[in-house]
Amino acid sequence: MLNKSKILILLKKDVLLEVRQQYSFYGILLYIVATIFVLFLAIEEPEKEVWNGLFWIIQLFVCINAVAKSFMQESKGRMLYFFAISSPVHFVLAKLLFNSLLILLMTALSLLIFFALIGNPVQKIATFYWFGPVRWLEFEYGFYFFGCYCCQSAAKRCNYGCSGIPTNYTTIDVAYETVERSI
Repeated sequence: MLNKSKILILLKKDVLLEVRQQYSFYGILLYIVATIFVLFLAIEEPEKEVWNGLFWIIQLFVCINAVAKSFMQESKGRMLYFFAISSPVHFVLAKLLFNSLLILLMTALSLLIFFALIGNPVQKIATFYWFGPVRWLEFEYGFYFFGCYCCQSAAKRCNYGCSGIPTNYTTIDVAYETVERSI
């Protein structure tokens, strides 16, 4: 049976860990700002299609880094401990919820920085912001389950990147097409 209080306790644990050890959040934020700034220096005002492609490529790597760091910080002993005190279903749902909130926050920050530095070719902001992240969360869920699998293997990061991107190609393509209509 699904126990919402256990999921909320595990979610609170993830939020507190992120607040205490902010290297993950600030590392991803630094990646976003640095990448967008380099794009700004390289091409000041790209065409709409190029803008859309660049935005989603950056979001792809933000998603990979956020989900990977979420799993890489948990050791095998700590995972066993969490599975002993709560159901694996509660643990997975709490991580999924935390990563979803983190990805939505990172998408909003990326979008604001993109608008500030590279411009705003988006004509339908509501469509872009609401339908894009919905597709993006779908994409993140695919990476999430690959993260669960790959964090148990010896070559964690290599397996994660090599397995996750080709498997989620359809979702990437659908997200790009959905958002392209709003530009």
